[in-house]
Amino acid sequence: MKIRSLLLFWFSVLLGLVCHTVVPAQGKPEPYTKKDPPPVLTAPRPDLIIRSVKIVEPGSNKFEMRVVNIGKADAGYFEVSYACNWYPKKPAFNSGSVFAVEALAARATKVLTGNCPNNGFGPKLKFGAHADWNNKQKESNEKNNTYSNPDLK
Repeated sequence: MKIRSLLLFWFSVLLGLVCHTVVPAQGKPEPYTKKDPPPVLTAPRPDLIIRSVKIVEPGSNKFEMRVVNIGKADAGYFEVSYACNWYPKKPAFNSGSVFAVEALAARATKVLTGNCPNNGFGPKLKFGAHADWNNKQKESNEKNNTYSNPDLK
């Protein structure tokens, strides 16, 4: 009986050593520190782009421009500037005509129509536009507001 309890004792000691080396001990959790501040949540913003521009009738200078708010918030008042028949280089988009847009809901599209003067460049128009050219709206992406098509048909 003594031998049996002695063997059982040494077996449990060996088993304890094996388990201790196989399973690492868990240390104390680190105390909470304010090293990393919580992320700042920003409110959703509008994002205004010019999706497309096309000539309404072949041979005319009347165009149709689709302005889209691809953002997650409604946009208030903003302006869309455009320049027609620019040559030989890109215009400053604020040098042409301007459309005023009162508001545009999130994910909504506004169709604007206008005329470009015929300056003798033939059936193709040189066209450029800039949504929210004067930065009235704080947008989620301010770098996708311009549109240019050197040969608008």
